[in-house]
Amino acid sequence: MKTINRYLGIALMGLTLGSLTACTDYNEWDVNSAFNRLFGTGDDDISVTPTATTATVEFSAPQPKEANSGNIYYVIEVSKDSLYDDIPMGGENATVYGEDMSITKSPYEITGLDGDTEYFLRIKVMSDTKAESRWCYYDEGTHFKTDAEQIFNEVAASDYTDNEVTLSWTDPNVTHITVSVDGVEIEGSPFQLTDEEKAAQSKKFSGLKALTNYTFVIYNGEAKRGTRTVTTAAAAPAADSKKYLDASVTRLNQALLDQLVAEARAENNNEQSISLTIVFPAGSTLEVIGDDTSSEPGALKIPDGVSVNFFGAGGGEVPTLNLLKSIDIEGSHNFITFEHLNIVDPKAGGNYLINQGNSCSVDQVKFTDCNISGMANAFFRMQGSADKVVNNLIVDNCICHDMCSGYSFIHIDASSGKGSVKNITITNSTFYNVAPGGKMFIYSKKTNMEALNISNCTFYNNIGNNNYFIDFNDASYGPTSFTVANCIFGKSADDATKNVRSSIEPNVSNSFCTNDFMKEKGFEGIQVLDYASDKLFVDPANADFHLQKGTLEDYQTGDPRWW
Repeated sequence: MKTINRYLGIALMGLTLGSLTACTDYNEWDVNSAFNRLFGTGDDDISVTPTATTATVEFSAPQPKEANSGNIYYVIEVSKDSLYDDIPMGGENATVYGEDMSITKSPYEITGLDGDTEYFLRIKVMSDTKAESRWCYYDEGTHFKTDAEQIFNEVAASDYTDNEVTLSWTDPNVTHITVSVDGVEIEGSPFQLTDEEKAAQSKKFSGLKALTNYTFVIYNGEAKRGTRTVTTAAAAPAADSKKYLDASVTRLNQALLDQLVAEARAENNNEQSISLTIVFPAGSTLEVIGDDTSSEPGALKIPDGVSVNFFGAGGGEVPTLNLLKSIDIEGSHNFITFEHLNIVDPKAGGNYLINQGNSCSVDQVKFTDCNISGMANAFFRMQGSADKVVNNLIVDNCICHDMCSGYSFIHIDASSGKGSVKNITITNSTFYNVAPGGKMFIYSKKTNMEALNISNCTFYNNIGNNNYFIDFNDASYGPTSFTVANCIFGKSADDATKNVRSSIEPNVSNSFCTNDFMKEKGFEGIQVLDYASDKLFVDPANADFHLQKGTLEDYQTGDPRWW
């Protein structure tokens, strides 16, 4: 019995060694005398370097010494399923390379793989005269994984709005797209692609929510081919009608505005009093002018009865309005708002953003998240003898700079009792180089107000020429309510700058001025710092008003963007 077991053990050992040698001994290409087959490439000498749709396979490939080995070539098989010796070659989820005897050396690039997918790989050596080797397996039969494929193009600012996203891709071999928010697919997902969408390699998704992160994944069958996450823009302000201007539009003139208003009225039973939101594409630049068919185009007039939101689509470069002429708010309007825009008078063509001489009655004029510059005379002016009233003028989260050298930022000099802004609210904004050689920041010529509120604002290099920062022209006029809260006043334009002329002093809280701001009188509650603007701000000369450490960074004062 012992003798039988001993010989049996020797025989089994011989079989085992023969089997191992067929895959791993690649130093000699001799024929195994027991099985008359080629030796395989070495298990330990198979390496794979994947990309998204290809993989470079390197393996040991010495030249054979056997004279009758014939034409030597290699067969490589990859599969999404596990591979082992009992699995026949060419399974349902497998691809075989080299059966045409084309693989004769290492390395070899296999193509046509799916991205972000696990593959198993094996190699055998073939000959036209000898039996092939046994299979040898990559990494002891484990898998490699391809990189995630990306056939989606970059999403440009013009490709999405607050409720739509247009995607494009580079290969028509696709089937569907999934859309998810926070890992949960939205209603309608997956979206099967039509033949037209596949051919165009583009699809528009509509009915989305504003300021929402959407993840799009494109597939070909089960193969993931690309992923994009897009955050939709902020919602355009609500209105009876919304008009999205095409990126090709370069001029907002009277004809275009009248056309948009006519379309909006038609959509609303021809009501004359309607609201309209005009959305400018991200990154666009439009000239603003009135009737440019005339030799004297004049201001762009907002039609009577129409309330308008001028809105810059978010998510990309902020749209720009170049003022060739000012804007006329004649007539009756519930609101006129400007949001997320660069508003520029590039050549002092308009001189004013609003220069109101014609009669008007407006409940609210509002500027939100705007960068405003270049008006030579004034940002907002009321002049002339026609009756004019604006109930609320609001500036919020804006930067206003390099403007108003001729008049004031807000300049109300209409004939007595013929022009008034009842309430002015200025918040979360920065003003620099405003009227440095002009007049006042706010001027209301012997005209009272209901409320004047300034909060969380940063001022630098504003007002000069012995003028008042805020001036009602006569100390017997002023607002009923006057507050200044959480503001910083940096250096004024010159030593002669004054502060306030008003029937009441402002109620000041948590507000500061540097010692190069001329605190002649008024603003009695402002705390005077013992250092200048260049010690408070990081780089005020270059419009960096971040607060330096050790100054006011813990006081939550000034424009919050600089905290």
